Amino acid sequence: MHSINSLYALTLALVVSSIHASPLTKPLDEFAELDRRATVDCGGGYRFLTAAQNKGYDDAIAHLDAGTTVTGNNQNPEYYGDQPAVVGIPASCKGPAVNDLRIYPVYVQETTTFTAGSAPGQDRVVIARHADGTRERCGLITHRGAAAGQFKWCGI
Repeated sequence: MHSINSLYALTLALVVSSIHASPLTKPLDEFAELDRRATVDCGGGYRFLTAAQNKGYDDAIAHLDAGTTVTGNNQNPEYYGDQPAVVGIPASCKGPAVNDLRIYPVYVQETTTFTAGSAPGQDRVVIARHADGTRERCGLITHRGAAAGQFKWCGI
């Protein structure tokens, strides 16, 4: 019959071996690099985390699908035109297959929901409304570093 001590020793050995078999074999700085690639850099130290981007897109698309808007300085998602002057918008977000583009406030590194009466901030997600009814995530734009009242491209 096995003693309690031998069962304890076996359990301890299994725990120690599982720690050594941990899947975290890469140095932490490599994981930090992966996190940086999951962001969009708008310059000046402003990076949009993936969660913040997704929150902006999801909220905007939900409003477009429901036909609702949120009142800030404008009605959001706000009409952005059919052929924006911002350099960098993907080709799939321009042209005859696109009805128009809409923009919606997004917050840097946050998953805050834009609500009526709140300040929209300087940053927006861009959504294409295609003629076939689909929506496309076109990227992020910002007023930061752009001419007064204009946007500059951040990326997608």
